[in-house]
Amino acid sequence: MSLQLHAMARQPGMARTKVDEELAVGTILTALSGGGVLSGQEVRYSLVSGTGDADNADFSIVGANLCAARRLNFEAKSVRQFRIRWDWVDSQNSANILSSGERAMTLALANVTTDDEDLDGVPEAEELIAGTNPGDARSVFRVSSLCIEASGAATVRCNVVAGRTYTIQSSTDLKNWIVETDDTATVAASADGTISLIDSDATACRKFYRIAVMQTP
Repeated sequence: MSLQLHAMARQPGMARTKVDEELAVGTILTALSGGGVLSGQEVRYSLVSGTGDADNADFSIVGANLCAARRLNFEAKSVRQFRIRWDWVDSQNSANILSSGERAMTLALANVTTDDEDLDGVPEAEELIAGTNPGDARSVFRVSSLCIEASGAATVRCNVVAGRTYTIQSSTDLKNWIVETDDTATVAASADGTISLIDSDATACRKFYRIAVMQTP
């Protein structure tokens, strides 16, 4: 009988095809089965050296469960390889191995985008929308300048990434925000670089600005 990985369920009725990254050490990642179970005998699993054992150190085995021996990061390596040995053991004499076999196996990690990989204060999902690098704390979306023109217009400059649309939003109290509707208040970036977004009426006694970024359809 072949050895199999039986993925744990996220919730009843839903099969789990991948294991989330960054689970705590000791977490059960998946269940092992197969290797030739016969009535009155048990099967014992272990990690062994050989072809396909590159990531053995990432795992431990407790009973018939494959567990995390360290926190597994998707960005570092999305697919892990390990080698399993199974032994049929006589239930009356555990030293008596009736039969055994080995197999190289793989486990895929699922990317969790709610985390902050580079600890820059911005979740990975938001960085992917902004086009910044979620693995580099220096790569963040920033407004580079804000200038009130003699005409009363406000010009906001920011670095942009192709394939994103940038829109000025304004507020007088930092609670309620409106989207500026000037033709120059929204720009779809066709190339990486710097753009200017303009609110033609910045004559209010106090006005705050922020930039909303979305991926262009």
